[in-house]
Amino acid sequence: MDRFGLTKNQLLKGVQCPKCNRIGMERVHGRWFCQCKAESKDAHINGLRDYALLINNWISNKDARDFLNIENREVTRYLLSQLKVPTTGKGKGAKYNIGDLVISS
Repeated sequence: MDRFGLTKNQLLKGVQCPKCNRIGMERVHGRWFCQCKAESKDAHINGLRDYALLINNWISNKDARDFLNIENREVTRYLLSQLKVPTTGKGKGAKYNIGDLVISS
């Protein structure tokens, strides 16, 4: 981001469709859906990998909601907790080490 003079606010936010690459998948009943009719259970993981590569290895629930364009705090907590990555803090202070997602890709 420094190399190209970009800020976090200039990045496109949302979950990218693995089929058509459109950003803006919607989460309904535990699945991500795209306008192209594709669906995925884990499309958010690539977005978290992007966050780790571009911004920081550690992410909070609030930052994940902002970056992935998710409104519900509990849904985001669930998605982050399912990653089985190291965490620090509790409650609103919890942060998740998503840097390991880059290595496992």
